[in-house]
Amino acid sequence: MDFAQRLEACLKIETFCEEIYYALCKLFPEARELFRQLAEEEERHADILTISAEFYNIDAMSERIVPNSVAKIQESLDLADKMRREIAVKTISLHEALEMALELEESVAEMYFNELMTDTSDEEIISHLQQYYKDEMKHTHRIRQYMLEKGL
Repeated sequence: MDFAQRLEACLKIETFCEEIYYALCKLFPEARELFRQLAEEEERHADILTISAEFYNIDAMSERIVPNSVAKIQESLDLADKMRREIAVKTISLHEALEMALELEESVAEMYFNELMTDTSDEEIISHLQQYYKDEMKHTHRIRQYMLEKGL
């Protein structure tokens, strides 16, 4: 899988995550605000990857923006796709939904993106993209905090 394919797969992961969180908004009105925020942030993550692709096309971005491991990217993509399908056809509890969200957020491709966006970078383009990201709290922290507050 070349860079363009890895980037496209990572973009699809972010899109699937966004869809998952919007679906969870509808299923769990009591957690709508949490899932809405996560969905909107996933949309911004997709925007960052789209911008990265444009910079890469003009040789201004390194391949570092996505993981090198095709297997790990595919693992995250498969997990997101599985969750998306399960949510569409299965009745789940809020606790199960939050556990699924944590599993997804802790998958390699999602964690890689989060770490890259919060790490120190000497690449000017990555530093600029990090500005989009800095105002966001880590998703895993936000989900765990919600679970703690609600006793889930």
